[in-house]
Amino acid sequence: MLDGADYTKFDYENDQILHAEKDGCTFTFITCGVGPAEEPGGKQTCKQKFILEDISAEVNFSYLSNRLGDWEVMQDKVAQLIRSFIVNRKSTLTAK
Repeated sequence: MLDGADYTKFDYENDQILHAEKDGCTFTFITCGVGPAEEPGGKQTCKQKFILEDISAEVNFSYLSNRLGDWEVMQDKVAQLIRSFIVNRKSTLTAK
C-alpha cells in the first residue's frame, strides 16, 4: 500500500517540487501540479520563484507544465524583462 497523495484524484497537495542549486544554495524553486487538473480536461501549471539579488527582487511566474523543460530560458527572459523596468536616475522629489 502506498502512503501519500492520491495522484489519481485532483488535490491541491498533488504537487511536484523541484529546485535548482548553485554553490549549495537554492536559486530557483518550482512547484508543478501532477495528476488530474482541477477542472476536467484542464491543464496543470508550474509556479516558479527566484531571486534577483542585484535588484533585491523576488520574482514569481507560472506556465503550463508541458513547458517545464524550458524553465531556465523562461527565467532568463523574465529576469531581463524585470530588469528593463529599472531606471537609473535620481528622484526629482524634494522634502518640504
